[in-house]
Amino acid sequence: MTQVTLEAVYAKQTELAKLTASLLAAVATPKTTRIEIPAAVVELRPGEHYAGEVLNEDGTLKHRLALVAVSPEAAHSWEGSAEFAKNLGYSRPTRDEARLLLANCRPHLPKEGWFWTDDAYEQNAAYAWSCHLGCGYTFINPKSYEGLAVAVRLIPLTA
Repeated sequence: MTQVTLEAVYAKQTELAKLTASLLAAVATPKTTRIEIPAAVVELRPGEHYAGEVLNEDGTLKHRLALVAVSPEAAHSWEGSAEFAKNLGYSRPTRDEARLLLANCRPHLPKEGWFWTDDAYEQNAAYAWSCHLGCGYTFINPKSYEGLAVAVRLIPLTA
């Protein structure tokens, strides 16, 4: 058995103090994340309004988004809003894209009412997500309710 001396204990304490300081410095220093967003020229078609960039969960660029059209009346069921967008050759916005529209295209949207998103409600197939134009909240409605329809164009990164 090795004999424990006071010098050995001090040496071990010094070694542990250095390890602890090193660990605390590593934990206290946040790691940076680098995200590169490529420069682009986005060509908008007549009547379109640029909404912005849609990101993936990791913060990388997924696609860009343009507001194409809003139905003049709140007369669309969830399925009807999909038909509205599809007839124009586009799609409905997702919940995240709907928030982007509210943030960047507010002057081109109605002041009141709500519009359908492309997201069905996960817990009940009879409901889908919608976005309120006044407060910006997303909430669920029965798919049979009538709301506004919005068409958006997803602009791929290669465009």
